[in-house]
Formats: sequence, C-alpha cells, structure tokens
Amino acid sequence: MAWLNNLIRKIASFKRIKIAEANILPNWIDSEEWRNWNAPLDLVRGESYRQKALQQFAGKPRSNGYLVPVCVQLSREPSNKNDPNAIKVEIEENHVGYIAKKVATELAFMMDASNIRTFTVAGIIRGGNFKTPNLEVQIWLDKRLSMAPLINVNETHWTQYQASWPPHEHEGDNDDSLKEIYSNLRFPPRKSNEEPGYYLGKHYTEYVETVNELKRAGELEKAEQLLLELIKAVESESKAEKFGVAPWYYEQLAIIYRKRKDYSKEIKILERFARQRHAPGASTPKLLERLQKARELAASKREN
Repeated sequence: MAWLNNLIRKIASFKRIKIAEANILPNWIDSEEWRNWNAPLDLVRGESYRQKALQQFAGKPRSNGYLVPVCVQLSREPSNKNDPNAIKVEIEENHVGYIAKKVATELAFMMDASNIRTFTVAGIIRGGNFKTPNLEVQIWLDKRLSMAPLINVNETHWTQYQASWPPHEHEGDNDDSLKEIYSNLRFPPRKSNEEPGYYLGKHYTEYVETVNELKRAGELEKAEQLLLELIKAVESESKAEKFGVAPWYYEQLAIIYRKRKDYSKEIKILERFARQRHAPGASTPKLLERLQKARELAASKREN
C-alpha cells in the first residue's frame, strides 16, 4: 500500500491539495479524549430520514439524550442524480445522510483532486431527548482515522457550521437503572427440544430491540451471548421450513467482532452464515463481501 499512498500524495501535490495521515489513536472513543476537542461540525443532512439506522447506535428518546462517539466514513458518490458532488455519510456501513451541498462542493473537489474516494473521521451521534427526539450526526473533519485531504476547519466558511460545544451538564448521561437491568440479564443455552425459531419461548424476531438495547448500553458480551443463541433458533427454523436464514443476526455479531478487532471470530461467524441456506436479496452478497474483508484484515494483522 506504500506505493499507492505515495501516488496519492504526488497527484495531490500536483493539484495543490495537501494529504494528511491519520492523527488520532484507535482508542479515541474509550479514552474520551473527544470531550476536550474543539466543537464538531454540523455538516450532515438527511438524518431525519434515517432515524432507525441511527437508533441502532444510540436508542429511543430519553431524558438526557445521547452522546455516542462513532467512526464516520465519508464517500464520494459522483453517480448521484441529484448532486454530482454528493458525499455519502456512513456509520458501520449504515447510510445516515449526506454532507451539506455547499460544503460537499468544496470537499468533493479536494477528494477528487487527491484521488481519495473515501476517508474516515471522528464523529458523534447527538440528540434523542424528549424535547428534540431526532438524532443527528456531527463530525470532526480534522480528526482523521485514515488518510484524507488536509482541511483547515478554522477558516470562516467552516466555522459557521460549528455545533454547540462542550456538551451541557448531564447531556448523554446513561440511565443507571437500565444499565443495572442489562448487567443482570442471563442467556442460557437454547434447549434442543425448543420449537424451531424460538428461544426461551419467544420467536427470534422478538429479540431485535433487546440486542440493540444491549449494544447501546455497552453490554457487548451479553449481546454476543444472546445473538449466538438466536442464531441457533434462526438455523433451526431454516432447516425445518427449508427457507433462507435471517442475515441480520450474523451481521450484528460480525459488527461486534470487528469493533473488537477479533477477526478470527468474525470470519468464523460469517463462514457459518455462508454455509447456510440463503434467501434472495442484497444482504447475502453484502455479508459475503464482509467475510472477504475480514480475511484481508486478519491477514494484514498477522503480517504486522
């Protein structure tokens, strides 16, 4: 990849676009260093149409709302019929909006001139309280997790997009009573004589919100434990009814493992999915592509 990075720098230099390396550590979320950064930018539009996707990372409205730091991927979308300068915003491969048109025009030029089709920055999901129930995405364009065009966010035309910062007192605070409930949950092994598709007397589709709540509460080990049992229920129903498995449960486990950089477990669960009967749709190719990516990441990790 060194030759490609050098080529990108040469192209950018020729067109007078500077390229910058990643400048924040991978543990930036856990260390909570983001709380001491300058204000993020309110540059994402269209989140109101994608609240369901955002609630996977935050939750339903609550008294103090949410402050959820996330890695945000910005990707050029020149084939967009409404705006050839469009820049799509994604979180963990979930489309959550687009960069505001006025800014996208300038940023798209910088990305195209430097031949950078996609890059990742730090961001935060914010909002979701009872007064303002919608969640929104704010980003730090100068906090890079990958190679990106060098953007001076101190310039006047960028600072007009600055969000209010720092967070107000108790903004995003957890409900401790709910956290205690989640920490006390137990998910025993699924019984072999249980009806196909069921776990603890409930169909696996009834556990979607439970999985999301566990993830939002940071109880990833319990979410993993539950998902493994739900996958057994999914596969039992698929075998009995002779139709494809539900991909969502495998995907959620894969996301958890990717967050931990546990590529061996991610590969294992995706290979398990690959062996199952599949239904038509876009989810199967997407997960098989993710499997290939996980294998590449595992190989790269071994080399390093």
